[in-house]
Amino acid sequence: KFGWDKRNPEPGSMRDGKDILGWGVAACAWDAMKSSSKARVSFLANGKVRVSCAVQDIGTGTYNVMAQTVSAATGIPVEKVEVKIGDSDLVAGPLSGGSWATASLLPAVKQACENAISELKTYAVMDKSPFAGESEEDLTFKNGQLSSQSGTARSFSDILKAIKAGSAEGEGSTDGAMKEGYSSRVFGAHFVEIRWDPEIADLRVSRVVSAIDVGKIVNHKTAANQVEGAIVMGIGMAMFEHTEYDERTGRPINNNIAEYLMPVHGDMPDELEVIFLDKPDYNFSEVGAKGLGEIGITGLAAAISNAVYHATGKRVRELPITLEKLM
Repeated sequence: KFGWDKRNPEPGSMRDGKDILGWGVAACAWDAMKSSSKARVSFLANGKVRVSCAVQDIGTGTYNVMAQTVSAATGIPVEKVEVKIGDSDLVAGPLSGGSWATASLLPAVKQACENAISELKTYAVMDKSPFAGESEEDLTFKNGQLSSQSGTARSFSDILKAIKAGSAEGEGSTDGAMKEGYSSRVFGAHFVEIRWDPEIADLRVSRVVSAIDVGKIVNHKTAANQVEGAIVMGIGMAMFEHTEYDERTGRPINNNIAEYLMPVHGDMPDELEVIFLDKPDYNFSEVGAKGLGEIGITGLAAAISNAVYHATGKRVRELPITLEKLM
């Protein structure tokens, strides 16, 4: 994807017009972690399904992946799944951070779906229910319906209305312990192109291609968004961000957004691509998904540093990489 085989390793040897190109690569690795978590799933008589947990969404797509997991486990469209989170009255969930919210939560959601289906089957064979007199073991749940071997099929909504029940519920949990005999991590590689114009001392990141292995990808759009955001943070780490301290008092001098430099829209790469291997790790969990919040920033500054060396021949070993260090 990046074209690394076309790289001339000689520093300063690759050009595009007046710009000297620098290509750099770095590997990245991070812990694959999970914590104990619970989730509750409720089949509602109005035809919807509610999934709830005290976890919170800080913009990383928790609402989405919870709804998608319920849909995958029940066959019910995502539009009919209600997600209720962010309330301490709900069952306990993981904190949103540490690259473990999704990995901790989704196995609990999947198990809660299975337990809710089990309770629905118990209701389905009660008196006045469509499957009264039949065995729970003979009932099959698919796409929001229970079916019997006799050919009878009813939606969960019809079953709940028949017995005048508001819902059928199930609770699931995730054990934070790792499977005995196995360890899990997440991995990746960042490829970076920088452009260096020595005449006007202009240095910028022009292209990034990152390949990431974080197990199963539940939602490609929100997953890519997290890695892209981390790459932007990595650019800030490599080239902009630095706290200046007053030597007399030890207090930060540039302690405000006006003076603390961070990348803005004009500093973004012209091309930014994220590739996921999308290989589930079922030794980590039955869902196979691992966290990806931090992995995107890991190694990015090293890749930029290698690209800067390739363009300029100068090895900068202290961040940020400023023009003063290159001139």
